[in-house]
Amino acid sequence: PGLHRSMSITNKSFWAKSAAILSIVPVLMYGLKFGPDPRKTGAPGDRTCNESGCHTGTELNGGGGRVELSFEGGNTYTPGGTKRVTVTITDGTARVFGFQASSRPTSDLTNGQAGRFIRAEGVQVICENSQVRTDSGNCQNNILEFIEHTAPRPQGSFTFEWTAPATDVGPVRFFVAGNAANGNDQNTGDKIYTATADLTPGSAPVRPAISQGGVVVASTRASTISSATWIEIYGTNLAGGTRALQGSDIQDGRLPASLDNVSVEVGGVAAFPSFVSPGQVNVLVPDSGDTGTVSVVVINGGQRSDPVSVTKEAISPAFLVLGVEGGKYIAAVHATQGTVIARPDLVPGLTTRAARPGDILSLFAVGFGPTDPAFAAGQIATGIASTTSPVRVRFGDVAVDPTYAGLSPTFAHLYQINVAVPDNVANGDVAVTAEIAGRSTQGNTFITVQR
Repeated sequence: PGLHRSMSITNKSFWAKSAAILSIVPVLMYGLKFGPDPRKTGAPGDRTCNESGCHTGTELNGGGGRVELSFEGGNTYTPGGTKRVTVTITDGTARVFGFQASSRPTSDLTNGQAGRFIRAEGVQVICENSQVRTDSGNCQNNILEFIEHTAPRPQGSFTFEWTAPATDVGPVRFFVAGNAANGNDQNTGDKIYTATADLTPGSAPVRPAISQGGVVVASTRASTISSATWIEIYGTNLAGGTRALQGSDIQDGRLPASLDNVSVEVGGVAAFPSFVSPGQVNVLVPDSGDTGTVSVVVINGGQRSDPVSVTKEAISPAFLVLGVEGGKYIAAVHATQGTVIARPDLVPGLTTRAARPGDILSLFAVGFGPTDPAFAAGQIATGIASTTSPVRVRFGDVAVDPTYAGLSPTFAHLYQINVAVPDNVANGDVAVTAEIAGRSTQGNTFITVQR
């Protein structure tokens, strides 16, 4: 279900754009068959694996397939900006695939290094001296770096990010060699393909601007935020395009600090974006002990917005709501059946049903504070983690203790509250709130009950 405003089905849905894509998708990997040695891209000064004898089969680019490079946002770069790069190897007879790529200024195609690769799932960065480069490290003495697979993949697609040089170095040429292998655990019968692609310098993005009152807790219009809660930021020029978080963006169970060269600082600390667009950005507020007035800044392609001040408290509980009829209905499902709980005719095309007394519902929320065990902001919850403060739910005037209140496993700081619908509630729209540590969720939120 979509949720109000960014939670709506037609607008940028926090639920559809964040919760549904925060789950970690397992990737089938083969054994530890690490990528090639350096300089196997086919660039000037390089060789390719079939030329150097590490794989034998058809002649170079003679196997009937191909390798391609594509760049999200087109074939331009912004100095200091980050681009998402995809390598795609196509060969109908291959069973597993691998690659190596390099980026070089056209002014020095043999020994020049242009930009910096960012390690991603299933790929690593190595230096020309064969050392694996860490995320925070550098290849010494300005030697070349390469990005490559860490293990062959049954699908011929690899995606990673590349940070452009800090200054305009002119055109940058990418070289890539792709291996379409037969998977026989030997170096015979494999096919090597090469390709190049050029990026040219582009203009710097327009400076982003946050709207007045444009920082709110997700699914509400509440302006008081807290650590490890999802917020929405509205404004102009917040991003160069529209993109939602994907499973491949999550590394070591942690959300990234930027998407498509868009990042957000809350109180000077990097937040965790799940959705970026020119008019709206959704982020998870980072952990910090500060409360009171804090600043929010959006950075798009190195351009910083003016800071906007917001109030930050220890917790900011809020229900996620469906994006219909003014966002009055709580996003909830039947805890065992998974059916969306709503009036049957509420959302066209979506199967829903009203709640019944005795049903166990899962109500979805944000901002309910610390849990036991603790999960840091940006970290995917790997199991049950209950709120450290007790939660009480009210259906009208009837108070109910939930059977569970805590993080929803496999998501990042999405809370779920499992609670039984009490017997003594009337049919119709029943006002529902949740209370924790002296704070209550927003008012005018409802669950439809029909006996």
